[in-house]
Amino acid sequence: MVDKLLNRVNTCGYVVFERSKSMTVCTENITKIDYCSIEFKVDSISMLASLKGRLIDLVRSYNIRVGSKKPHSMANFDDGNLLYSDSSTIDKKSAGSLKWQIKKGLVKIEFNGSQCEKIYLNSKGFRDIYTFAVINDAVLRRLDICCDDVSGKYNIRRAKQDYSSGKYNGNTGAKPKSESIKSVGSTFYIGSKLSYKFLRIYDKWAELSLTESHPLYKVWTRHELVLKNQGKIKIPLKALLNPDEIFLGAYPKAHRKFMKGVTPISIERIASIKVSSTVYKKLISLKKQRGRIIKTVRDIFVDDKKLLDVLCRNGVSASLNIPEFTSKEDVKKELSLFFQSNELLKSNEGNQDD
Repeated sequence: MVDKLLNRVNTCGYVVFERSKSMTVCTENITKIDYCSIEFKVDSISMLASLKGRLIDLVRSYNIRVGSKKPHSMANFDDGNLLYSDSSTIDKKSAGSLKWQIKKGLVKIEFNGSQCEKIYLNSKGFRDIYTFAVINDAVLRRLDICCDDVSGKYNIRRAKQDYSSGKYNGNTGAKPKSESIKSVGSTFYIGSKLSYKFLRIYDKWAELSLTESHPLYKVWTRHELVLKNQGKIKIPLKALLNPDEIFLGAYPKAHRKFMKGVTPISIERIASIKVSSTVYKKLISLKKQRGRIIKTVRDIFVDDKKLLDVLCRNGVSASLNIPEFTSKEDVKKELSLFFQSNELLKSNEGNQDD
C-alpha cells in the first residue's frame, strides 16, 4: 500500500506529492486529517455571498452550525463566525471557523481536530467537502495529518534514532532541525514551525491522561505532519480523501517502513477514549470538590439509586458531550479500563467541602 512515491519539484517551484503508477489507491487510510484550512476565491460580492451560503449548507449536512461569535484570529479577514458541532446546542467548544475578506474575494473555512474526528465518524467522511472544494477551485492552505501507533514500537525514542541516522533528511539541503519538549508527556519536533512542513511526535497517552491500568498507557504515540501552503508547497485536494500519500511523501525514508509496521487505532476508538478520559477527569474533580458531601448524603439515603435520582438534573452538559456517532457501550468499555486504576480510590484527600 505504501510502496513507491515520488516527491519532486515542478517547473513552477512547487513541491508536488504524487502517486506512482504501480501504487493502488487506498480506500482505508492509516493516517487521518487532524486539521484543515480551505480557501476559496471569487470575483464579486454576489459570488462571495453565494459561496458563503453554499458553504453553510455544506457544514450543516455534517451537523455543524454557524455561531454568532467571531473567530479569535481575524488577520487579513473582514468578518467571520465560529463553527460549532450541532450534537449539542450548548456546546461551548468551537469546531472551526468561517471567515471572509470582501475586497480580495476570499472565503476560508477551517476545521479543528475535534471536528475532523466527527467528520470521519460521519459515513461521508471528507468526500462531500472534497467534492465542494474541487468544484469551486479551492486551495488547501494548511493540512495536519496524523498517524497513531499503539504498538509502542514507533515511539519518540525510535523517531530520535531515525532522525540521527538521517531518515528524516531530504534529498537535498540541510538536515532539518529538531527540538525536544517535556510537559505532559514528551514531544519531539522535526523541522521548523515556520517552514512549509514540520513533524510533531508526541505521547498521545499522556495528553489523554491514560491511567496505568489502560492498555495504551505509555504505548500510544502520535506522529503529526503539519503542511502549510506558503508558496513553496502545493497541497493537492486529493489529500482530503487519501492523506496516506502525503504523509508518506513528506518523509519517505522514515515513513515507508513506519507505515508498513504501524499498529493503527480506529477513529471510533479514539473518540471513545477521549470521552472516557474527560469523564474520568471530571469524576476525580467531583470527588475532590464534593466527595465528602456526597458521602454524607449517601449515608443518609443508603439507596444509591435514589441518591443519584436526587443529584441528577435534566439537560446536556456544556463541557461533556458524546458525539452522535459514538456508542455509549464503547465509552462504557473504555471507561472501565480507567476505573481499573486505583487513582479514584486513592484520592480520598481533597478540598474541604462547603
